[in-house]
Amino acid sequence: MVLEKKYKLNIIDYIVIVSLVVSEILLFLFGIFVSFSIVFMLFFILLLILIFYIFVILLAKHEGNKKKSSSKISYAHLRNLDSHASRYLDNGEYNKAIQIYKNLLDLNPKREYVFRNNLGLAYFYMQEYDKAIECLMKALEIRPNHIKTYLNLAWVYRERREFSKAVKTYEKALDKDSKNREAWEGLVNVYSFDIKEYDKAMDKIKKVIELEPENEIAWAYFAGLNFNKGLIEGAIDACRHSIEINPKYKDAWGLLGKTLAHQGKNQEALEAYDKALEIDPNFEEVKKLRKAIIKTK
Repeated sequence: MVLEKKYKLNIIDYIVIVSLVVSEILLFLFGIFVSFSIVFMLFFILLLILIFYIFVILLAKHEGNKKKSSSKISYAHLRNLDSHASRYLDNGEYNKAIQIYKNLLDLNPKREYVFRNNLGLAYFYMQEYDKAIECLMKALEIRPNHIKTYLNLAWVYRERREFSKAVKTYEKALDKDSKNREAWEGLVNVYSFDIKEYDKAMDKIKKVIELEPENEIAWAYFAGLNFNKGLIEGAIDACRHSIEINPKYKDAWGLLGKTLAHQGKNQEALEAYDKALEIDPNFEEVKKLRKAIIKTK
């Protein structure tokens, strides 16, 4: 809803209008006393036209100011609505967010691609995947280069277990931005965890490392893929490289411990697990792995 303020005439406008009207009345009375003549009547009519013309100009001015005022208020109102919708989305109040975004589609069509992307997210969180896909596809029709929308759409396909579509969507994102880290990692996750095509996942993670050699997460992924393929020494080397980049990366320490335990190096594995728990004492997966080693002693 667009809010508007009613524009009020200022004191100067009133003075001008009243002065002209009073002048016209006085002139008319004067004409009665001196008797009407053709010249006087023409002068009287011209003055009347002048008054009308001035009134029209003032009215146009007021309407213009009214529109400007309305526009400013409308923009502030739209921003407020957008802010509320984002807050509802973050807080899990998806129905409220959806209602606002639907209203914003009509109120602010210039940002339709943003609102449709966010609508898609809301429907995704509500597990209404068909509606989510529809919204995200429409957003991409409007803004074909919006990388975030491709990433969101790929997530929806993964949840629907349409992995081939997820892969194609990530690849489309990479066509737009070949160095997008989230797109590369998404591809690796699909190949690693969803369809378990480790060779393809390995190729993708190597590409990420090539783009970002100091990416500790990529090195940890690389370690996990080596582990899954039975390349234990490669996994250990990749874990250590990840830790070298970021000594506080708990996942790399946990994976290093798991890999060392697989080799039967239990003491070294325990030391790695302890490092992970120093970083995050609530690292449940590592707690279980550590407990399993202690039981075997």
